[in-house]
Amino acid sequence: MSRIDYYPTLFNWADVVARRRELYHSKLVQTAMQSEDDRAEEHASIHDIVRVKEKGLERMLVTDPHPRHSFVAYFAEPDSADQFLYEPSIRDLRRGPSDWDTVANVENRDSASVEATVRLDGYAWRKSIRLNDTGAEFMLNPEGSLPRDAGQLFVEFNLTALTDSADDRYLLIDGDRSALNQAHTVETVTELALVDEWQGRRLSLTSDQPARLLCYPVYTVSSSESGFERTYQGTCIMLGFDPVSLQRIVINLWVEAN
Repeated sequence: MSRIDYYPTLFNWADVVARRRELYHSKLVQTAMQSEDDRAEEHASIHDIVRVKEKGLERMLVTDPHPRHSFVAYFAEPDSADQFLYEPSIRDLRRGPSDWDTVANVENRDSASVEATVRLDGYAWRKSIRLNDTGAEFMLNPEGSLPRDAGQLFVEFNLTALTDSADDRYLLIDGDRSALNQAHTVETVTELALVDEWQGRRLSLTSDQPARLLCYPVYTVSSSESGFERTYQGTCIMLGFDPVSLQRIVINLWVEAN
């Protein structure tokens, strides 16, 4: 799912840009490999000088192999959310959208709902999205035999509040306020919200069963007249479940005035 539109403020909560490698990133990598003495000896002209606003920024030159969509399900075994600030998306570690989505079979669709079955290696998901007056219900039903090395089941959402550095934009994790510019790993959660006080809106997610939360900001590296800098694109929210005892997952999403 690539759009979650909130019409009262004409805003797409799911407008999150994936991390991609750009040609100008090579300058940042080259500069990071040089010592200060090497850079001083070059006597570069003002047009050749590479300014970097943050030390270690080259570590954030991460490439996502897939678009940053929402309601994406996959298996994985991550240690914590922090690793994804400097490593490729978790969807590289196990079978992800590139495998599952190519074999999706849409069974029912109308103006308010869609159902599909996704099969791979003897295992299947029955996925459904149903719209209501304030948001949507996401349902995931597993079928068949689990992969031998399945790991934990994650359902991923990518959402944005436009900035990670304003006091009036933040996460609420089971009622506790958390910053958007940090990664968070919480072993058990049932409800979280992305709050935008500036525009007076919030997006909430609740699960019908406790989930492990891995949440981290998605940064791209851009170049401006003042130098290389990180740019906040959105927040990746990963809800993890134990697939062994799992029968069905229901996640509700709704948007309301804050």
